[in-house]
Amino acid sequence: MMSGLSYFAPAFFLFTVHIAMDAFRSDVLVRMLNGVVGDPNNSQVYNAFVYTMDFIYVMLIMTIVFLSLHLTNRHKRFMPYIYGVSTLFGLFMVCVFLVLIVDIFRGLLDSAACNLLFI
Repeated sequence: MMSGLSYFAPAFFLFTVHIAMDAFRSDVLVRMLNGVVGDPNNSQVYNAFVYTMDFIYVMLIMTIVFLSLHLTNRHKRFMPYIYGVSTLFGLFMVCVFLVLIVDIFRGLLDSAACNLLFI
């Protein structure tokens, strides 16, 4: 059961990353760069941020799958490649975490609906 769930975990996390980046785009980027880059509702620059983050995540997952399929753990370059991709993946996760934290605090400070949480 748990090994079956591990096959679906990357897809679930991609969904989470996409939703988080889209919320960050609409809550933070559009407000900070309102009118600077273009119309916030139709600008492809804002959407490019979301799709770039999705693309980076998919490429990292595909790199891990590729290395796992084509190299054995006895191959002399297996460990440096895996450590390199894992480091990039860790940096990506830190970026996603920071985006989520900024979006959460921005939502708590700006929204009147969130004031009900503190009553």
